[in-house]
Amino acid sequence: MKEDERIKDALGRFSRIFNGLNMLGKKYPEREIITKVLRSLTSKWLSKANTIVEGVHYQSGTLTFDQLRGNFITYKMTILHQN
Repeated sequence: MKEDERIKDALGRFSRIFNGLNMLGKKYPEREIITKVLRSLTSKWLSKANTIVEGVHYQSGTLTFDQLRGNFITYKMTILHQN
């Protein structure tokens, strides 16, 4: 993720990359996709990423990319816009 990039744009870019790879026959497990996304985040998002990693859905492997996207967008709308 680029420093000045919006989370929505970054997640859309990741989605296009993984969908393209999937079409070429390279399928990544959902958890691996989520881990790669979380590792790529800028420092602005680290506290949220850590919360997600410690969460039940991530730990159990039931968190989906769409849920991750919704989680970040909700966080941005509620927490980051308060500043």
